Amino acid sequence: MDLRERLTGLDLERDELGDWPTRVEWCEPLGLWVKREDEASPVYGGNKVRKLQYLLPRARADHGGQLLSVGAVGSNHLLACCLHGRRFGVDTHALVIPQPVTPHVLRNAGVLAAHAASIETADNVVIAALWSRFVLARRVREQTGYEPMWVYAGGSNPLGTLGWVEGALELAEQVRAGELPEPEQIFVPMGSCGTVAGLLLGLSLTALKTQVRAVRVVDRLVCNRSAALSLARRTRLLLQASGARELPEVQPERLVVHHEQFGPGYGAPTPQGLEAQEQAASVGLKLEPTYTSKALAAALSAVAEGRTVLFVDTVNSRELPPGGDLGALQDLL
Repeated sequence: MDLRERLTGLDLERDELGDWPTRVEWCEPLGLWVKREDEASPVYGGNKVRKLQYLLPRARADHGGQLLSVGAVGSNHLLACCLHGRRFGVDTHALVIPQPVTPHVLRNAGVLAAHAASIETADNVVIAALWSRFVLARRVREQTGYEPMWVYAGGSNPLGTLGWVEGALELAEQVRAGELPEPEQIFVPMGSCGTVAGLLLGLSLTALKTQVRAVRVVDRLVCNRSAALSLARRTRLLLQASGARELPEVQPERLVVHHEQFGPGYGAPTPQGLEAQEQAASVGLKLEPTYTSKALAAALSAVAEGRTVLFVDTVNSRELPPGGDLGALQDLL
């Protein structure tokens, strides 16, 4: 049986949000391969699209199309929820926290303000998580009559993580088809851990021996090796509960976490990241300073060591729709 069929045959609903498979290309000036998740959908690309393919059907079926989540003011996750959710009958209610302001953040904030069903703000992620799960959830329930589906920042719960299990299977098919050689190392930003956990679990279902190189871009308290491994194991349990059989155990030895690119804080640009972003721009890759530029900086160090590297471009590169009045977000910018 084809590896992808092992997922699509399970008892799990899935929306078709993207154009699959995303292409892989050799980037000669950088000396590495790139998986173009930035092009995942003409509506809005990036690594969140795969997660939402499993999250949105659950929001419709069990929560009346009401989704509640948290993120920074320039959150790619919240923006993806809004833009894809509206296409598939899901309203996104957002609780937003501050982050360093960059042009990328400002663009995202404007579009989020225009497309979210509701927006509230909080001072930090701990307050935001508690406020959204209890106070804001009650408000949404009173307004809509439905208990909203609460989704952790980044869409990184076991259900959303299935999207990146599928992404790993897709990559294995591309290697088998000769579209790229087997990578020694895959470099990807690690924030809410879902992409990393999905790749780690998905690669265990393939013949690939590739390491997952996770570049930490969020505070270590919530973004760390233990969190990624725990999410991968919980996703494995979800697959088993949904009908999967003979699943291998999660393989911790495949995971290497890079901390050296984090810099002074979440969203704060670093010299290495900005240099990598500039190199990427010279070959047509539109990275940003919070996630992808830091991951590419780490990947380029591995290239210098002679490794066969695949960099996953996780940020949207599609044109955004017009933004709106920043409203409640203005105080965070």
